[in-house]
Amino acid sequence: MASVRHKRLPSPDPTVATFMWDIVVFKVEGRIFQVPRQRFIEYSDIFADMFGLPASRDSQGKADVEGLSIESPITLDGYRASEFEALLKAMYPTSSNVLEGTFRMTREEWISVLKLSTVWNMKKIRQHAITGLSSGHDSVILTSVDKAYLGLVHRVTNWLVEGITSIISSGDPPTLSEIRTLGLSAVSHIVLIQAQASPFKDLSSTSTGVTCSLGSLKCPECYQAFFENPLFCDSCSAMISLDNRRAIYLENAPSVRAATIPQAEAESLQATKFDLWVDGRMTRCAKCLYDPIPLSHVWFCRVCDVKKDPQRIVIGVRERIQDLVMEAFHEELEECRQADMD
Repeated sequence: MASVRHKRLPSPDPTVATFMWDIVVFKVEGRIFQVPRQRFIEYSDIFADMFGLPASRDSQGKADVEGLSIESPITLDGYRASEFEALLKAMYPTSSNVLEGTFRMTREEWISVLKLSTVWNMKKIRQHAITGLSSGHDSVILTSVDKAYLGLVHRVTNWLVEGITSIISSGDPPTLSEIRTLGLSAVSHIVLIQAQASPFKDLSSTSTGVTCSLGSLKCPECYQAFFENPLFCDSCSAMISLDNRRAIYLENAPSVRAATIPQAEAESLQATKFDLWVDGRMTRCAKCLYDPIPLSHVWFCRVCDVKKDPQRIVIGVRERIQDLVMEAFHEELEECRQADMD
């Protein structure tokens, strides 16, 4: 039997580092953490720059480098040890996490990871935390207030818009708990948007009934105003301006109806839950209580270019709440976009 000759493999070059970890020592709230520093360099420009600084020297000429020993750790003030431990769990998953696919963290742990990864500009870890908090698992479900708060504090664009929009779409005034969580500035914006988006915003209540402005009478299809210019009442000749909310009296106020919008559109969180509409034939001049519209006038929409049924004239126009949110919170959203770009 012929002998088998084995080819001699070259000896590995000992100067080529593969799994040679440099340890860095951190101190947080009195607790010591010793971990490989490579991932801090890989995930964070801030730590990469820190570790790339030349070492200072003490009076004896010895290198004085923090983080190389327990006696001289890098102290992270202003953070909790539990927050830092959660970050390390995300950065250094165990072998069982990887092999069994069982990596799970609590809601509070993911929030801690999101907080620190945002502060230290760890983009990949930050996105990992956002994904973890968006997983939908029972342990990490976020409410509308949670999304609004986390979006504001940790600059997450989608959560900020979704959370605020959902709060406004509920139609309920902010609770004391929400005010404490979100802060007066955010809640002030929310209350203002709710007023702007309300289908009742163009109505005014008087001692005799309900009134509205001439400019608030709009096409039910395109939501454009029927009138571009003021009118003179056909009965008493009084001038009816476009923006006077007490100019048009709505006879038979109960005729002001709520028109439900399609459920799919309501769930898009871009509109209020209904429009308000009136019977255009029941509009009266608030001064003389007679029909202010000239008899020759027809309810003709200049945009749609078609005559409309006067029995269904829209007053409360649906607003895109999401657009109002983006306008009111434009400074905060710009900070969110900057966080993603940095």
